[in-house]
Amino acid sequence: MIVGVVIGIGGFLLLRPVPDVVRGGPGSAPVIVENVQAFILPISQATYLPIRNFSIPEPKLAAHAAILVDAKSNRVLYAKNADQRLPIASITKLMSAMVILDHLDLNATYEVSAEDLNLDGVGADFVQSEKFRGTDLFNFMLPKSSNDAVSVFATAAYHQGLDFVGLMNEKARALGMAGSHFSDPAGLNDTDTYSTASDVVLLLRAAQAYPAIGEALRSKETTIRAVSGREYHAINTDRLLATISGITLGKTGNTTGAKGTLALVVTVDTAGNELVAVVLGSDQRFTEMARLIAWGKKAHSWEQP
Repeated sequence: MIVGVVIGIGGFLLLRPVPDVVRGGPGSAPVIVENVQAFILPISQATYLPIRNFSIPEPKLAAHAAILVDAKSNRVLYAKNADQRLPIASITKLMSAMVILDHLDLNATYEVSAEDLNLDGVGADFVQSEKFRGTDLFNFMLPKSSNDAVSVFATAAYHQGLDFVGLMNEKARALGMAGSHFSDPAGLNDTDTYSTASDVVLLLRAAQAYPAIGEALRSKETTIRAVSGREYHAINTDRLLATISGITLGKTGNTTGAKGTLALVVTVDTAGNELVAVVLGSDQRFTEMARLIAWGKKAHSWEQP
């Protein structure tokens, strides 16, 4: 009889062979059967695809945490410290983007205040009192990962009586992100804004339901025009857009405490199968993410035998 185990990680399924099997009839003591090969019984396509090629070893990643999930089955294909709470830096802006789309009007005009500028201390993205149409500001915020732009939206929410960060945490709870907490809309607070690799998978899947987020993040560069006529240019911070085909959603992050972070959704074939990948706490986030995605594609098959 073929047997197997299902291990839960962050709400996903990690399927592993086991070395021993416990068997026993009604009223009898269990018997340990040694050296039995065990595999997951393929009940349906949703549970046994993709098929793993175990001759291809897992990648060795130096990142603090990482996870790779098959989107259709929710199976965890790779996991390292997937439930460890870590700062995620600007991946936070995926949550901010959903709150913006849920509660603010992108057809409205937004004004930049002095308090919105140069939040990270490395230079302002705008000039004080500049005004933007919400859609333009949003399409600048995500690919450039602009702290100033997300602050403009959060300030506008405050003036409308909305608790922006409170709404972020409320959304996280609704998504089942039990290992996450947000304390600022930009992800600059490395102490009190944190998540887990498995929670970021939930964040990515939720963000997929908002077409405007994916459209903005697939843009390699964009230029927006303020009401004054002044133009602002943004280059996407995700370098992998130029080297990995099929990226439908991706967000970078980088702070001193979080190190490099990266979250991607990648389509792997014409049937629409997708890999959802997260790398946290990496000194080489693009290299390690590329290695993880390449391994996921090479070591798995989505075709029925």
